[in-house]
Amino acid sequence: MKNLLIPVILFVMAGCAKNDGGAMYSHPSGLFTARAAASWRVDEAVPGDGARRVAFLASDASQIAIYEYEAGHEDYDSAEDYARVQTMRNRQTEKVKETVWKGRKAFAYGISRDWGESGVFRESGLAVEQGDGFVVVLYSAPEKTFAGGEKIFSFFLESLALKSP
Repeated sequence: MKNLLIPVILFVMAGCAKNDGGAMYSHPSGLFTARAAASWRVDEAVPGDGARRVAFLASDASQIAIYEYEAGHEDYDSAEDYARVQTMRNRQTEKVKETVWKGRKAFAYGISRDWGESGVFRESGLAVEQGDGFVVVLYSAPEKTFAGGEKIFSFFLESLALKSP
């Protein structure tokens, strides 16, 4: 976490500035464990870009999602490629930066997307090398509430443990 040069992902809770004591969540596949806020709903059935995905959803449309991409994915060759493609397809708010997260090579980035009637959302992502593939941790929130949960995200990110590659 100390090696993370930019705030990678913020975990916003509507109207809340600290974690509300959620329980430890373990993904059924063993991909990861993390402590998520109790007021957020977990959705394990959300399809995502050809990758396995789980999302934690808040009432204000904020979410944190974790995607697992296996080696040989048709759209992305690596964690770095994923981060660079996201910043090319969307308005970049933070340049792709190589970093180390919990001893693993990772790539942090920030983007903004206009979802039409839903409004503008900011996203921060961390693409982390995982064996032959990679894992993406993505935080997304309406632009007006995006910055409100840095402490929440820090708590989440520190609790996040990915399976050994």
